[in-house]
Amino acid sequence: SYSFCTLLPVKMSLNDKFLAAKKQVYQANALLDDLEMGRDESHEMQGKISGVVNSVARSLQELKAMAEVEQSGKREVMKRRIKALCDEHEFISHGLDKYITGVHKRKIASRQRQQLMAGYEEEDHTSTTLLNDEADSLGKTKKNITNIMSEGTAVLNALRSQTSQIESMSSRMGSYLASMNLSGSIITTITRTERTDKMIVYCGMFVILFLMLLIYWYK
Repeated sequence: SYSFCTLLPVKMSLNDKFLAAKKQVYQANALLDDLEMGRDESHEMQGKISGVVNSVARSLQELKAMAEVEQSGKREVMKRRIKALCDEHEFISHGLDKYITGVHKRKIASRQRQQLMAGYEEEDHTSTTLLNDEADSLGKTKKNITNIMSEGTAVLNALRSQTSQIESMSSRMGSYLASMNLSGSIITTITRTERTDKMIVYCGMFVILFLMLLIYWYK
């Protein structure tokens, strides 16, 4: 048969509990070192360190309460040791928080860089499209201007040919009328009519040239 005393939980002494808490602190410190050095950056490792840190925090609270009921001489010594252990625990907890915050910031920065690069690629594609459209538009405008200039040149050549024909016809008509001994007034009238026709032809050439220059300028 078992004794009733063997069924009761064994109560740890202040020193044993302190040593157990210190061992946990060393464990948490080693795990944090592996995390920060990149030997294990998994979420499981972060959760494990967080669990050890929380367990140490509870042990420290119990240690502080147990130290208060110790004898005065031993109480002060244990308070100093517990204080040092609390400082180590706070350092580890701060290091874990700093690491998790850094990881979170790096993820945000990486996501922002990806979004920024995607924006640059889209903007570059848009700029290229606009430049291509502008080049096509300039090419069409140049082609239209070339066609207009060609048509204008053809018109001027036609008018120049007509002028030459009129001058030739006028010269032959004058000779013909002179040979038939027509009166000077009739010849003068014919000459004046010829001059008027010339003016009309030259004015038409000037107007067409002016319109071509306007079209070229505003294109």
